[in-house]
Parts: sequence; C-alpha cells; structure tokens
Amino acid sequence: MRGAGLTVTTHTTGERARLTSGIELSAFRIIQEALSNAMRHAPGAEVRVEIDRRGTAVTIRVANTAPDQPTPPSPGAGHGLLGMRERTAMLGGTLAFDATPDGGYEAIAELPARLPAQQSDLVEDTA
Repeated sequence: MRGAGLTVTTHTTGERARLTSGIELSAFRIIQEALSNAMRHAPGAEVRVEIDRRGTAVTIRVANTAPDQPTPPSPGAGHGLLGMRERTAMLGGTLAFDATPDGGYEAIAELPARLPAQQSDLVEDTA
C-alpha cells in the first residue's frame, strides 16, 4: 500500500502469541480491505493500523484521516465491507465502521484470539 502512495503507520500492542492461521488470515484480509477502501475513497489521507491482542480477543482498528483530494466516483458497488463483516462473523467477532469526527473513516474488528475446537477445524480447512 505504501508503494501505491498510501501513508500508513502501524502500532501493535498486547500479547505477541501466535494466532491460528484462520484468525491470522481473516485479520490480514480485514486490514487489507480497510486499506484498499482508504486508498479508493480517501485519496491523500493518512492511515493508521492498530492491532491489540489482550486475553481472548484481537482488536484491529484501521482509521484514515479525511481525504486531501477530491474522491473519484466509485465504479460499481463494492463488496469490501460485506466481506469484512462476513469474515468477522464467521469467527464470532464483531465489526463496526463509521465516519470519524475529523472527516475520516474507521473500521474496528474484534476477533477471538482462539476458536473453539470444532470451529477451529472448520476455519483451518477453509482458509
């Protein structure tokens, strides 16, 4: 994303223990989609990615500032937010997104740090 001109900073806090590959992949895809949305809908904005793992949850926050350039029209209806919502729900997590007071936008996903055994087997097989 930086190579495409997006200004991105990251901040990671909390425990550094490894997540299952299904949770890691979902977290990666959620961040990827949020960054793509910022690049597409907020040209010139700065983006901050925050990842916090505490106890049984991983919280991901991707927030962009207001665009500093006109936003080009979007070609068609994207499915990015829907995909983020489905990935989060599949893991039993939550997702919220909204405009920020400074004119930017943020997406906040909370995912479980561990899955129940039966669900973990399903997620690992489909990842």
